[in-house]
Amino acid sequence: MSEKLKLDPIGYFLVRINKETKEIEVAFCKYEEIKFAHPKARFGKNTINQEFSSKNPENIINWIKNNNLISQEDHLEYMKKELKKAKECLEKEEKYIQD
Repeated sequence: MSEKLKLDPIGYFLVRINKETKEIEVAFCKYEEIKFAHPKARFGKNTINQEFSSKNPENIINWIKNNNLISQEDHLEYMKKELKKAKECLEKEEKYIQD
């Protein structure tokens, strides 16, 4: 039985890798800024509130902490895992897909 997903009330992150700059790019989005294309839409367009990029996942974690962008420890652990995976994909020149 899987645990129910608990969303961090502060917001969420989009993670991708930039193969040209060899950096991990992170965008922070707030839920209230989601734009829906249609009134019946279940998913909206992500509206980026803040961005940061670095070759080092620890720099990104420090940016997240310093800007108070996470309020739940499990969300922080998820981001650490995702950033590690993104770095490994960059190093191996593999495609990265955020979980």
